[in-house]
Amino acid sequence: MELFEEMSEVDVELNVMGCTSLIQCLGKAKRIDELVKEFTVSIEQGIKPDDRLCGCLLSVVSLCDNREDMERVVACLRQANHRKNHHERAHDLLYLGTLYGFYPRLHNKTTDEWSLNVRTLSVGAALTALEEWVGTLAKIIKRGEALPELFSAQTGSGTHKFAQGLSNSFASHLKQLGAPFKQSEDRAGCFVATREVLVLWLQSKIPSSAVTS
Repeated sequence: MELFEEMSEVDVELNVMGCTSLIQCLGKAKRIDELVKEFTVSIEQGIKPDDRLCGCLLSVVSLCDNREDMERVVACLRQANHRKNHHERAHDLLYLGTLYGFYPRLHNKTTDEWSLNVRTLSVGAALTALEEWVGTLAKIIKRGEALPELFSAQTGSGTHKFAQGLSNSFASHLKQLGAPFKQSEDRAGCFVATREVLVLWLQSKIPSSAVTS
């Protein structure tokens, strides 16, 4: 942090790469107060955050020891993405989280079935993951690649209020999208669709920017 202050005092221009490196060092050292200060000053000096800086902030979130520090870093991340609307930010955060390995079991593929596992995600993250998955499947279909016979999305089961809320919200979003996933009769908290009905539905949606973007 002393280096950052010295650079500021002698009017040395700090670019986004330098800002990212400083934040990475402060994050690993868990010096969150200094990290937030450095980020705030950088933004005030005109630094324009890019994907690397956002990814760095996201990685720092995983290093935080308490909720207060985590929320402060997340606030910086939101500020870094302030030019985008809420929907775009949600997709960016999911992408960065996946890139940095925060969701290692989100996708699973076998010869017979491809699945999306959102059991451990918040409702918002789960719905964003669904939209991303649908978009990816649409692109795969457009390229004519081989597909399994069955597709499933798993929200988990149980009597816990969160599990029930996630499943209900997921079902509601599927209905809003018009997606042909149905509640499995033998797997609680699991929504399934066959290759035939999913391909027909996605082919009808491919011209839509909501699916192909």
